[in-house]
Amino acid sequence: VYDLSAIRYYGTENDLARYGHYYHLNGENREINFVLAVTRKGGIPVHHRPLAGSIPSVATISTFTKELKDFGISSILIVIDRGFYSSENIKELKNYGVIGALPSTVSMHDELILENKDIENSRNYFQYDDETIFLKEKRMNGLRYVVYFSPRLRTRRIENFYYSLSEMEKNLDVLKGKNFKLQSDLAKTVEEELKGFSNLVDVKYDFNEMKFSYELKHKAIQRKTNRFGYTVLITNTRIAAKELLRIYREKDIVEKAFSHIKPHLEPFFSRSENGTRARLFLTILGYTLVAIIAEKCGISYNQVLKTISGIREVVYSDGSHSHAEYT
Repeated sequence: VYDLSAIRYYGTENDLARYGHYYHLNGENREINFVLAVTRKGGIPVHHRPLAGSIPSVATISTFTKELKDFGISSILIVIDRGFYSSENIKELKNYGVIGALPSTVSMHDELILENKDIENSRNYFQYDDETIFLKEKRMNGLRYVVYFSPRLRTRRIENFYYSLSEMEKNLDVLKGKNFKLQSDLAKTVEEELKGFSNLVDVKYDFNEMKFSYELKHKAIQRKTNRFGYTVLITNTRIAAKELLRIYREKDIVEKAFSHIKPHLEPFFSRSENGTRARLFLTILGYTLVAIIAEKCGISYNQVLKTISGIREVVYSDGSHSHAEYT
């Protein structure tokens, strides 16, 4: 399972530290990206590399495949998120098994959903644990496109979306009654309230009166909500469609790896690329050892940490040493 994440950079000098995708989410700090590939079972790292913070996920696949080849890894199934999708990347991965998701920004995504609007049919359903899922499949140019629809996921997303939309409207209505002295203050305050909804709201400013008005773009909102509940996967494998969804949903194993690794990297101050590589390597090495123990013992990562924290070593006056009693 392959993904990219960012570390906030707090220092002053580092050629890898750039402004990137997570700029607004990380306190407007520069960041250093790193890619990580882990095993689907156990989340054990098999590959990592630091990158400049300005490099997007989609640009990393070509180098990744060359590195896998250089490592002598040929038989592998790569699971990637929608952020890595491009037609070129799918071609780059043709020598490997790949499962990925089509992003909603790709026209084919909406075309496939529209083509399968009758998907909610007894011919197309299966049970995914306690969830009912509907699926339809299409083959094009040697690839399989599988459309999944989850009524449960759609209901949850619809409720969350309209709740957030309602809260945003309330906040905008409050702002209408406020007095602003500077045009920049008015525009910046409104834009901050629009985060996540900027393409769905039409705002008009009257800077002479220092006021604004807004209207919801109902057609754009409908286009967005029409996608809720749908997932479109693309693969070059023969894996059954039901199993494809399970494998893809298990991709959060790499997110869990990031969540364990990153707290030991931040705050990050290394000044050189070599220092960055060393710090990243040692942190991932430590995580890897714990992840292997967890996988071999059949316990969680946190259980391993708790057990290790109780191990002590006694050093005697003659220089000999031994471990204290184990629990």
